[in-house]
Amino acid sequence: YRFRKFIGRNMPATTIAVTAMLTILGGGSWYTWQLAEARDLAEQRAETSNRVLQTLSQLVADTFSGLVVSNAERNTGDASYIESVLTETARVVRDELETEPEARAELLRVQGNIETVLGNVEEAGAALEEAYSLVDREAAPDVAMQILLDRIEVAARSVDMDTARAMLDEANALADTYDFAPGLLAWHHHQAGQVLQFDGNYEESVGEFNIAIGLLEQTEPLNSRLLAETYEEMAFTYTNWGRYDEAFAAANQAIAILEDTESSVTHRLVHPLRYGGFAALMDNDFDTARSYYERAEQIAVANFGELHPDNAGVQDSLGALAYRQGHFAEAAARSEEHIRILTELEGPDSDNLLIPYVNVSLVYADMGRMEKAAEYSRLVLDATDSGDPAMDRFRLVVLDNEGRRYIAIGDYDGAVKVRDEALELGARLLGEDNYEYIRLLAEQAVSLARVGRIDDARSMFERSQQIYGEQYGTDDDNYASWSLRDWQIDRADGKPEVAERKLRQRIQEKVDADDLDSSYWIELLADYATMRLNAGDLEGARQALDWAARGVVAAPEHPWVYYAQVVEADYWNQVGERAKAIELAEAALRVLEARFPKRNEDIQRARAIIDS
Repeated sequence: YRFRKFIGRNMPATTIAVTAMLTILGGGSWYTWQLAEARDLAEQRAETSNRVLQTLSQLVADTFSGLVVSNAERNTGDASYIESVLTETARVVRDELETEPEARAELLRVQGNIETVLGNVEEAGAALEEAYSLVDREAAPDVAMQILLDRIEVAARSVDMDTARAMLDEANALADTYDFAPGLLAWHHHQAGQVLQFDGNYEESVGEFNIAIGLLEQTEPLNSRLLAETYEEMAFTYTNWGRYDEAFAAANQAIAILEDTESSVTHRLVHPLRYGGFAALMDNDFDTARSYYERAEQIAVANFGELHPDNAGVQDSLGALAYRQGHFAEAAARSEEHIRILTELEGPDSDNLLIPYVNVSLVYADMGRMEKAAEYSRLVLDATDSGDPAMDRFRLVVLDNEGRRYIAIGDYDGAVKVRDEALELGARLLGEDNYEYIRLLAEQAVSLARVGRIDDARSMFERSQQIYGEQYGTDDDNYASWSLRDWQIDRADGKPEVAERKLRQRIQEKVDADDLDSSYWIELLADYATMRLNAGDLEGARQALDWAARGVVAAPEHPWVYYAQVVEADYWNQVGERAKAIELAEAALRVLEARFPKRNEDIQRARAIIDS
């Protein structure tokens, strides 16, 4: 009523007001509608632009993959053209897309992945880091997740596992916040498995890989490349776990997928071939291991030439195979090539050189080139700081090797010193119930006996035997065999009969197993031959020396070879062949005095044979 009365008294003003209100309301509705239309159109264009961008980046990635495969099929072994194209692509991304962060991020991601393939890990990390900084993680969480997982891959290849773990935590947070497609989730579980694998959580790692495989089998189209990579990483995990049959099967799954979907010479075959070869090697199937390794070498060189991390890894694998076969010269040559490639790629101060330094030091020591072994051991010890757990593992292995080397050259005081440090590190890193620590105890006990510390030697050996029994039992043949290791302590303690009985039992075990080809047994067999000569048993001494000759074939420069040669001279002296005895003794004496002057007992014995 009041409203109607008010309008009646103020009709002109009311008409104007209502007209204005209707205009405002109508205009507002139209403007809102226009905004919605514009927003929808922008979203459609953004989606289209994103699809075009992703298609373009995939085209770039596929183009580079095609270049790599073509390179391999032509067997050029030269990736310089691919490198030059990548350099130009990177320049275009940098210069032309300065104001387009989404496009720049997408193409930087592609660049980072290609750099990873080419082995340029540092450049890959830089490109992916920049790409990640350009992404709006809330607006494009899937892109952020993809780049983050790629960065984990680069960190793992650089063995920067602290960074990889931190990035995985960030990826886990993204996965908890957003719903990702099965393919991207598969890549996430794959990377989680890789980090768990490095940390030694093998069962959990395989579980993550199986989840990834299950997700991939649900996707259309199937991401066969990621499926192959997942089987490849599963094979590597199984090798570290010691489950070699499963490792071999997983490696062959990866190989079959790649051969079926990509090429018989794709660079992606190198790693599964290496893991399959390693599984065969650990099963003592040397022929299969060599065939896998040599094919991996051919593919690696055909794709990228000799100077590439893939070829460096294959040289390491072939060196391990040669070492297991007792082909020390080939093992040393392969290890040196591994070192050369890494040095040229990463520089002489790279931490990645530590493992090949350790390996080649062991090879040179076993083949008798003690100066070269010492040179590489010193490189590791100089490059590692005691107190850094990551570096201490390298130090432990090198000090263990150095202990054996000092024993071989007759420097028993030096052996005691380095083994003391090795025991300290072993207790901290491995624990006193670890087999390797128990072995170190037993070997240090023998070193102590050689320097005349009989009581300390006996006490330490008994401790090793006690821990061994507690961990592995006392009722089997292994414990009985362990109990024979103190024969050298018995000999140093003036109990030659007990020492000879134990040594004879140890040798008989090796004879029954037909396992006397190692250089390690040259010294023990020469010791036993000496015992038989002292007892007047020329036939027993001859047999021991013939067995020792099997190890000489593998390591003709080893100091134990010259020790065995002195014992051989003693044998011929006792059977009345003086000329032959003197010739052998003089030849051994020249080498011992020149290269192994601390083997005083051998030197004195050779002189006595010559002068007798």
